[in-house]
Amino acid sequence: MIRKVMVGGTAKAFSTSTPISVSNPEFEKFFRNEKYELTAKISGDFLVAFNHNPKLYRQFLANGGKSDRAVLIRLEPDSVFPAQYKNRITRKYGLVISPGSALPQGKNVVQIGWPYKYHLNPANPAKSDPSLIEILESEGYKDLFKMENWDARGHLLTMVAANKVSSISEANYSLRRRLAKELSENILEVYGPLWQDSIYQKIRHRLAVFVGTIKQGSRPNLLEIYGNLLRFYPTSKGSVADKHALLQDSRFSLVIENSNSIVTEKIFDAIINGAIPIYVGPKLELVGLPSGLAIPVLGGAEEILEALAKVDFVASEKYLSSMIKFIGSPLFWEHWEAEAVYRQMASEIIQYLSKVDTCN
Repeated sequence: MIRKVMVGGTAKAFSTSTPISVSNPEFEKFFRNEKYELTAKISGDFLVAFNHNPKLYRQFLANGGKSDRAVLIRLEPDSVFPAQYKNRITRKYGLVISPGSALPQGKNVVQIGWPYKYHLNPANPAKSDPSLIEILESEGYKDLFKMENWDARGHLLTMVAANKVSSISEANYSLRRRLAKELSENILEVYGPLWQDSIYQKIRHRLAVFVGTIKQGSRPNLLEIYGNLLRFYPTSKGSVADKHALLQDSRFSLVIENSNSIVTEKIFDAIINGAIPIYVGPKLELVGLPSGLAIPVLGGAEEILEALAKVDFVASEKYLSSMIKFIGSPLFWEHWEAEAVYRQMASEIIQYLSKVDTCN
């Protein structure tokens, strides 16, 4: 007998009964199984939630579902959705999959790599964006990692990130703002939305974070949400249509993760484009990445200036060599590239559902 697996989440793509092959094609592609069938309808023997959706979870229980038949995939980091990292949420699920997380794993939590995809505009990913394979096999790509080309790049240090706020103090958004203010525009150039936008747009973003936090059932940190609303940033250069083109012309990339408990696409964007990461985030070893891929810092302005000054010709060449070697390695393609991650995700879930079926 075919078992129905209800799939939903917090994204707009799940707000209607759109087929899973449309709302989440990467996951559907690898979940195809003779025993389980994915459905977007409010019915099913099992639930797979891409981020915790309280309404969806209640509907699942109302239709006879049980917590051990529910799976949570935490795609939103703790800086955006802190509630779903709390025990009160994780214990509602029999299995929790946490991509890119460096947090201690509980009995029902599985850590996998972040599903990296190549997108030109971080604020507006498009299906028309080229594939990573196309980029890596394009003519002249390997030349990015030649020392003479790297040394001739036009930008010293760039940061590609939106000026977002969080509802928790553990997020690194305030650190991005501090460095964007403290570092000279001759050293750092910042690209992304909400740095130069109108007060109206900034307030609108902050209200959305506040309301979202309340809906999650968490207490918002008002100081973090205020987030230096009226501050001016001389280092801000506006938004960017193609972050990869910018990074390919940057010798270094200031990579500040959303928090010190998760690794997302940011460090991979830098590595793929040969921009040596000046990195703030969890220790790379904690998520299974080689430490030699980035220059780790705590986030002080003076510390970053010292790090830049210390990277001589030999050190730069070593970083570039490590970066291109990593991009071509099984470690990246089997644990961090999007298709590989979704394949692993689907495999973990099918194994878990089969185990639950066997026990029952």
